[in-house]
Amino acid sequence: MTAAPTARSFRSKLAALAAGLSLALLAGCAAGPALDPQVSPTTSLTREETSAPSSEPTSTSTTEAVVETETAEPLVLPTCEEMNPMLTSMHDGARQNTNMEAVITEVNLDHFHEIAGPTAATAMAAATQVRGCWYPIYPDGHQPSEWIAELSKADQQPLIDALSSDPSITDVSNAGATAFTYDVNREETHDTIMVTYIFIGNAWIIDYNGVEHATVTPEVINRLTQPLKDLNPSLA
Repeated sequence: MTAAPTARSFRSKLAALAAGLSLALLAGCAAGPALDPQVSPTTSLTREETSAPSSEPTSTSTTEAVVETETAEPLVLPTCEEMNPMLTSMHDGARQNTNMEAVITEVNLDHFHEIAGPTAATAMAAATQVRGCWYPIYPDGHQPSEWIAELSKADQQPLIDALSSDPSITDVSNAGATAFTYDVNREETHDTIMVTYIFIGNAWIIDYNGVEHATVTPEVINRLTQPLKDLNPSLA
């Protein structure tokens, strides 16, 4: 008959232990950080799980944009003597063999705009840098000129499209560069200007009357682009 009191005693001790454990758990919960009374634990977890991924791509893309901006470097433009070695040599010979006093001179865009059409003028307005040179090699008459402009491919495209769609314009491609050439007849001065445009990378080369034999060939493209490639290996 002693088993019943022992069972009751065991249940009493178990109940007391469970009660004590419940109190300890409640005390432990109370000691932790209080939850927002307006937010359930599930919502709080959801906010924590979704907030971190949403901010991480933004931070990464911002960093990538900054790196891209910092690593993009402008083209190095050659000096007038470097820009067109052939015309420079012809100029030096003319000064030695004639009484020519004129010298190779860096020029602005006035003469460019005298010849260029509206699409070319719009493209030049978007250039980030430009250098132009005038090469006196003849005793009289029109002297050759050349410009190199740094222009994004997006800003080049409307001009390239316009040149490509004109059947009267000749185009030649070689070693990653594309050249277009055409003549402009000026009635007021009774002369003809041979215009040559060459596009390579972010560079646009403009040549007025500086192409030998008035013919654009792969060799001419190489000659006109090589000085720029020498200073900018990324174009090679």
